[in-house]
Amino acid sequence: MKLILPYLLPSLSILATPATAGSIPQPQSQSPTTQPTNDPHSLCDCYLTTGQEQSYFTHYKFWDFRKVTLPQTIETTQADPANPQNSYDLQTYPLAKSPFSHDWRAQTWDRDATPISPVPMVNTDRNVFLLKDPASTSNNSRSSFLVLRTTRFADHASTAEVEGLFGYIYHCSLRMRLRMMSRDAIVQQAAVPSTGIAVNPPAQAQAVPRGSCAGIFTYRSAVCESDIEILTSEDPHTVHYANQPDYDPISDTSIPGASSIVNLSTPWTSWVTHRLDWLPNMSAWYADDKLQSNSTYSIPDRPSIVAMNLWSNGGNWSGDMRVGDSVYMGIEWIELLYNVTKADQDLPIKDHPGHRVHYRRPLDLASMGDGIPDSSAEAPRDYVDLQTAKKSGCQRPCRVDQWHHACGAFEPAS
Repeated sequence: MKLILPYLLPSLSILATPATAGSIPQPQSQSPTTQPTNDPHSLCDCYLTTGQEQSYFTHYKFWDFRKVTLPQTIETTQADPANPQNSYDLQTYPLAKSPFSHDWRAQTWDRDATPISPVPMVNTDRNVFLLKDPASTSNNSRSSFLVLRTTRFADHASTAEVEGLFGYIYHCSLRMRLRMMSRDAIVQQAAVPSTGIAVNPPAQAQAVPRGSCAGIFTYRSAVCESDIEILTSEDPHTVHYANQPDYDPISDTSIPGASSIVNLSTPWTSWVTHRLDWLPNMSAWYADDKLQSNSTYSIPDRPSIVAMNLWSNGGNWSGDMRVGDSVYMGIEWIELLYNVTKADQDLPIKDHPGHRVHYRRPLDLASMGDGIPDSSAEAPRDYVDLQTAKKSGCQRPCRVDQWHHACGAFEPAS
């Protein structure tokens, strides 16, 4: 569990086209885009995924942070903000100033210390930015990427949290290609010395500092949430998957079946594609297209938002970073397939639904609400199988798992 808390111009390589499937409700407004004539989405009026089971979705978005044309006048941030006198400058493009800000917002709220979260946390939009790789060439498919950063100062932790602004979703397949990095790793591939003098960063980057938590999740309330979490205090192959709540505050124990701990073949210090499938009958988690875990426990049953974060609060879950340490999470792209409900598609996201009143453990479930009025007395039921979808107007389903991000082509479903 974690504290929760664009539209892209065609030149920034976003694909954000909703499918239309008969009576399946569509969002009231979509990010304005101009679709090229060879846009593969023009062939699709719904989307299919493979995996633990074939799944159907009416909407698709893809945010590509790899080939962003950065402005001529670019901002800088220190690679080591806690020790500026020993720091290199990173050339950055703040998320808040980029076209991605139409769909994603960096949070700017803070949280005081508590007995179970002894280090105050301050979310700042300066910890969320696009980073240019100066060594990139026209033949390099990754010339930029999105970065989240957390830094431990003497009196607080400076943290990063990003929340989707495109409304509530109801079931999804969320994919994100990311890598956890140390300050040295960032400097190796993206630093510019503030002195203007050429530097030779360490040949071998230090290990990612201990004591931080990276999260990817859907969220509606403390008992309606699905997570992917990385703890930098653990082995770099270890990842946590959970549906919430995963902890019983009465017995002070983990709830059986609520979470799983998986050892990946590729460490999270390398680029790995993480995937969460939130379906009506299960949650399933993948890494580089390989199923890692699934669960039928406490499947989220309300429309939710999408978010990601990188934080530390000195508690038992995240651990405590050393003063002066920084951890970075790089993201190359985010892909989202999802459905919406008629009742919730026009419901405004109010008061940052992820801005929780708790942090990790212990959890007072009785006091946990999301602060959002329910739009119906029971969970919506608009998730349909493929045969029902075809009858309602989805005649051209496309297999998204045959989508090739490099060449930009879908394979129509048979």
